[in-house]
Amino acid sequence: MGQEPRRLPRAGAARLSGLHHLLDQLSRLQDLHAGGFDPDLHRAADGAQAHAGRPDRSGRADASPHGRASRSQCRSHLHAGVRRRQCAGGHCRRDRRSGAGDAVRHGRGAGTHPVRGHRVRRPRLLAGRLHRLAGDRPDTDLRGGAERFAGERVRSARSVGGPLGAHRHLERHHRPGGADRALPAAGDHPDRTPHGPDGDARDMSAKTISTSTIAERSVGDGLRFYGIWLAGIAVLIVLPLIFSSGGSLTSFSLIGIAIVFALSYNILLGQTGLLSFGHAVHYGLGGFAACHMMNAVVSHGWPIPLPFIPLFGGLGGLAFAIIIGWVMTKRAGTVFSMISLGIAELVASSSLILRSVFGGESGISTDRTALPKILGLSFGPQLQVYYLIAFWLVISAIAMYALTRTPLGRISNAVRDNPERVQFIGYDPHVVRYIAFCFAGFFAGVAGGLAAINFEIANAAYLGAIQSGLVLFSTFIGGVAFFFGPILGAILVTYLQLGLTSVTGVWQLYFGIIFIGIVMLSPGGIAGLIMMHRPLVRAKTLPTVIPSYLLAAVPTLALACGVILTIESIARTHSGQGSPINLFGVAFSPASPVTWASAAILVAGGFFVARLSWRRVGEAWDRAATVARDRGYLA
Repeated sequence: MGQEPRRLPRAGAARLSGLHHLLDQLSRLQDLHAGGFDPDLHRAADGAQAHAGRPDRSGRADASPHGRASRSQCRSHLHAGVRRRQCAGGHCRRDRRSGAGDAVRHGRGAGTHPVRGHRVRRPRLLAGRLHRLAGDRPDTDLRGGAERFAGERVRSARSVGGPLGAHRHLERHHRPGGADRALPAAGDHPDRTPHGPDGDARDMSAKTISTSTIAERSVGDGLRFYGIWLAGIAVLIVLPLIFSSGGSLTSFSLIGIAIVFALSYNILLGQTGLLSFGHAVHYGLGGFAACHMMNAVVSHGWPIPLPFIPLFGGLGGLAFAIIIGWVMTKRAGTVFSMISLGIAELVASSSLILRSVFGGESGISTDRTALPKILGLSFGPQLQVYYLIAFWLVISAIAMYALTRTPLGRISNAVRDNPERVQFIGYDPHVVRYIAFCFAGFFAGVAGGLAAINFEIANAAYLGAIQSGLVLFSTFIGGVAFFFGPILGAILVTYLQLGLTSVTGVWQLYFGIIFIGIVMLSPGGIAGLIMMHRPLVRAKTLPTVIPSYLLAAVPTLALACGVILTIESIARTHSGQGSPINLFGVAFSPASPVTWASAAILVAGGFFVARLSWRRVGEAWDRAATVARDRGYLA
């Protein structure tokens, strides 16, 4: 705190008048904390230096750097509030030198001068250039000559119980560029060690990850990623060889079309956060465009084979998305949903009026075998159509997955989560939503073109609300947060649709119940349920949860049987059908009191027992999750 008496020339007598009266003047006591000194005074401070008015003397209270005339300086709290980036060696010709509050913290590197760069300031000596002390001070020392340079040692203020003239060794170092030390050198009273990492910083000294380990993980992740895609392609190739019946091939074709349609819808709902009630418009228009194109190829003799027709269906969906998308995507949320619903009803009603375009109630029919052959394939057999749909399924899925990994896909996620923040970083959420809407319309049109090839017809049902509802159910039931979620949802919904339509006439009611159950119990969908168990699998604690799952499955299945029995009894009684209800090989008469009593017992008993058993599942899950968290697999 000033010059040391009897140690340096021109030092005044020590007296208490050298103390500052205000606490916020502490920053003028240079390098107090930065040098590792004790912040408390244990004796009188030194007096002013002789000839303190000279600008090259640090004894002056308001010494000015770089030899300029002295003047009044800023208060410490004002300087800290305006220039928070003050660091060692970074003065930028400011008035106030760094003080106690400007010490280097958390290992921050010493800064360099913005004008001099890494060069040393000229010491104004005739014989060569003398380097300044590479000490632990964050500021330059304004003392001149012998006061500035003290060989290999520099005098420091004393610590508690130590002598005033305690020496502190500063080892010479020669770093590239002449950068100062980031931390003080250890001496007689080294600085305190930190309590731990600052904020959320990781303790990198606890565990060292080698470069080879990171490379091995990267290679493993890449093999796993490509292995999943190759396994999916292999399943598509082998599946018709195992299930070769006509009905199975038709079902697989419908599932492939539904997957492309659901993935296109997930670009809106999952990636961009746009809930659309009219996505079937692009699907239907793509189907009509494909039918018109096939008829034009046949009538004009154009050399366009059938595998290219889905591309024209995609262009049809894209064209309509370009026309109406700019207006629809100006607002998100409820406004967008209501506009999409209105557009869907408008186009669906127009399909019955514009007969030249939509063909009225009968629709537009075509013949896929009349198109030019490619590689000797006429695409008459259903097996060839299936492989054509599988080919476009793979191409579309890869393209849509790649879209999610692009900057457009990432900024779409940002628009979904916080559109206001996206505006502040320079992007227009309206434009991002519009581009995503166009991509979704294109791939929905591709799905519609595949449907037109499969059925060889396009009618008003392609544009209806039922089609929009099915794709919404498929995407949400599968899980919008994961790319494979819509794939699982499309498989499940298509299978249920094909299976339930031949069994009951109220299959849409079951879809509604399943949808409500997924929304209430698992908002993440089936994919969310699967990914919930990933930490347990990695921590090897999943086997501890499986027994509780099996116990809870029995009353849950009983509850489901009671609900199905009740719904079918009511539906068949009101419709006048007296056919028995076949449930797991047991026939129930809709008019029998035994049927109603059985349904009531199954519903009531299954509900209460399932509620108790699922509590046990929750307890088992908590125990398994605790172990996984302790092992570092669950946050």
